[in-house]
Amino acid sequence: MQGRALGGFATGGRCFGYRSIKGPDDTKRLDIEPREAATIRLIFEMYAGGKSLKRIAWELNSESVPSPPPTKRSHISIAVLRQSVPS
Repeated sequence: MQGRALGGFATGGRCFGYRSIKGPDDTKRLDIEPREAATIRLIFEMYAGGKSLKRIAWELNSESVPSPPPTKRSHISIAVLRQSVPS
C-alpha cells in the first residue's frame, strides 16, 4: 500500500484533504481537495504554534470547520493526522 500511496494512487477509504480521481486506465489517483487541504495546513500551523491537540480540536469544532464524517474532530483525530506525516 505504501508504494501505491507514494505513486499518488488511492489506497482505499476516504482520505481527508484529497479526492479520488478515476484515470483513463480505470486506476484511481489522489488529487488535492483545496478546501480540505487548507484545513490540514491550519491544523499543522496551530500545532507548530504550540497549541495542544485538544485545543486545536476545540477551536476547529467551535468555529464549525468541516471535519471528516461522521463526527466532530477530537484530539485523537488530530494526533492521527499529525502521525501520518513523516518527521
